[in-house]
Amino acid sequence: MKRRDFITLLGGAATWPLAVHAQQAIGRTGKMRVGILMPGPAAHSAVILDPFYRGLHELGYIAGQNLAIERRDGDWKPDRFPALAAELVALKVDIIVAWSTPTALAAKQATNSIPIVAGVPEYLRSLRNRVRDLGLQNVAISRGEPHDPRLPAGSVDIAILVHMYHEIAQPYALPYNLVPALRPDARVGIVDAFAPTSEHGTPPSLLRCELSAVGYRQISLDRLTGSDAYLAVFTPPSVASRTRPEVMVPCKTQ
Repeated sequence: MKRRDFITLLGGAATWPLAVHAQQAIGRTGKMRVGILMPGPAAHSAVILDPFYRGLHELGYIAGQNLAIERRDGDWKPDRFPALAAELVALKVDIIVAWSTPTALAAKQATNSIPIVAGVPEYLRSLRNRVRDLGLQNVAISRGEPHDPRLPAGSVDIAILVHMYHEIAQPYALPYNLVPALRPDARVGIVDAFAPTSEHGTPPSLLRCELSAVGYRQISLDRLTGSDAYLAVFTPPSVASRTRPEVMVPCKTQ
């Protein structure tokens, strides 16, 4: 699997594409079989999936009647995702719902014939609900685009990207478009694995090269104790001094 292979992320609720496949599946077997591949443990999955299940019910798909659900939980262990995805494929599910980019990539590796839906919108909805229920007044959930975080100008003191930089589809556009949101003394911290991008990591030399191409300057790099990950901290350029896209020199993917 090459870095940042294309996975279709649906712009609307993750439930509506199921209706397209459901009619065909129900016509063949009388029941739609949905495989769900979750990145975390069972307790985490239950909270995240509650609104998804409600959405299915609203569409008329009821577990035990015209719907069968096969779920696999990854316990935050990416090395397990491929085997779990293969289990769902072996069960001959009609569609796979993957709740993160790494699980979606694992599902894509496991099958070329079963449709794959990435459940990002439902995850964000459940996260907003949890923030509301906990009464967290200083937390705001904002959905950006793959190339642009769409954050308010001058609103960010510290931006932290945790084990996701290697999934960014446009590694120059995103940090470029992040600059206007950063305050003058802001810092950008990136946590990622030392592994190659093909193994869900970002070599520090590649990270430094890509951010430097935009105008960021690395000020520290520290290995995180007890893991194969690191924290790299950067100072951003100003809006005026960031490298213009037409003159950026791309780095070689590792």
